[in-house]
Amino acid sequence: MMPAIFPRIKPSIGRKENPGLQVVDFLLWAMNRKHFDQPDDRWFSRLELPFLVTFQREGKTEYHGRYCFKRGVLTSECHYPEAALDMESKLTSDEQMVHAYLLIERAIRGIYVDLLPEHIVHFKENVQAVQFDLRELEEFLPETLERLCSLFVRLFDTAPLYGDMAGLDLNEAAAWLHARRLAALCLRSDQANGMRCQGSFMRVRREIARFKPELLSPDSLPAVIG
Repeated sequence: MMPAIFPRIKPSIGRKENPGLQVVDFLLWAMNRKHFDQPDDRWFSRLELPFLVTFQREGKTEYHGRYCFKRGVLTSECHYPEAALDMESKLTSDEQMVHAYLLIERAIRGIYVDLLPEHIVHFKENVQAVQFDLRELEEFLPETLERLCSLFVRLFDTAPLYGDMAGLDLNEAAAWLHARRLAALCLRSDQANGMRCQGSFMRVRREIARFKPELLSPDSLPAVIG
């Protein structure tokens, strides 16, 4: 199974006006009331949510625990073809790295921002900003590469960028998965492999822009979304 490498997540304290935090706060409030010395499970019963709660206690202090509503995250399920995952793990050549970079940039360039599906319309400004920076052929900055790869990783399954994975042949599926892995790795500047991937992508982009800029032309790229 190919490991999923994602950008570093920085938790932060949000305001109660945030709708998502309001939902989570209500769920935890309802569950906690169920475990009072004098239980009140009215709201939790109305939710009709199967749940699992575990915790570790040292004296009277609970120092570790987990709430799991419904079935939680089913990490054992994967919609990527196993054969494509196996093929992806063998893609190690320089040519395949070039192909991966082209796929990443083409995927983002090929998005029609005015036709974004409702569930990703909040990415519109991010996509427009990255697309604008990608027009620059002479000065491709590391910051642009970072934002490009971050956007690709976030939209990879959310859009999804690849369309219907089941409709791809194994070579195509493996190529998309390879691009995702390298894009995610490129964001790990805290790892030696991540730094090497960044350097390789920067060189690939500079050489393409210098010798074959037509490969980056928006007019030659099919629409991925929209």
